[in-house]
Amino acid sequence: MSSIRKIIKTILPLEIKELYILKRKKSNFKKKTVKETFDLIAKDNFWSSGESVSGPGSELKHTKVLITELEKLFEIHSVSKLLDLPCGDFNWMQNVDLSKVNYLGGDIVKDIIEENKMKFKSENIKFEVMDIITSDLGRQDVVLSRDCLVHFSYNNIVKTIKNLKRSKSTYVLMTTFPEITKNKDIISGEWRPLNFDIYPFYFPKPVVLINENYQGKERYKSKSMALWKISDLKIPLRLRMYCVLYRIFN
Repeated sequence: MSSIRKIIKTILPLEIKELYILKRKKSNFKKKTVKETFDLIAKDNFWSSGESVSGPGSELKHTKVLITELEKLFEIHSVSKLLDLPCGDFNWMQNVDLSKVNYLGGDIVKDIIEENKMKFKSENIKFEVMDIITSDLGRQDVVLSRDCLVHFSYNNIVKTIKNLKRSKSTYVLMTTFPEITKNKDIISGEWRPLNFDIYPFYFPKPVVLINENYQGKERYKSKSMALWKISDLKIPLRLRMYCVLYRIFN
């Protein structure tokens, strides 16, 4: 058994260190399911935004560029079916021209979805309770997942990618920070920036990269939405091995 441990430590030194840090870490979200975690975040307005329960990143001052650029992207790529998951409280997305799109907003928090239905539901705008990790996503032109995976553990990110691939949807549009030089794992519900170009993801060059012109801290100025063909996304072997160890130790 000790020889197996030595082999693992030799092959995956960074991964063993990350697992050790996570194991010892204290967090309000530890041992909670994804649903329990995000129900708690919504209930307590955990991100302390006066404008949006989805947090400061969903405020209009941070999304002006994205609102304009999304409309261009929908036109260029002939997007008619859009899944926005998680859609949150629809604070900024309601300002996007969705007149030519069949929009489905999904979120794991039931109360948010019920409120969205009352306020925003229309002939082409629908809302459903959905979990990006486990729900049937349907076959979409684009799955838009802004500020989602930055809150997920590597293990849940891998599960999400697998579910996206199962959906047979064409594109995923999601948050990345191209100037971040190092990624780290977290307990789902926490936050950190992610750069999907580098270890442990190594995603291909995106089809489109939209810099959001983020108005917050300087070190997060590269915050962008990247469009990838879902069929092009691969899960590197080293990340797969890490997730196996994660499940063993957690």
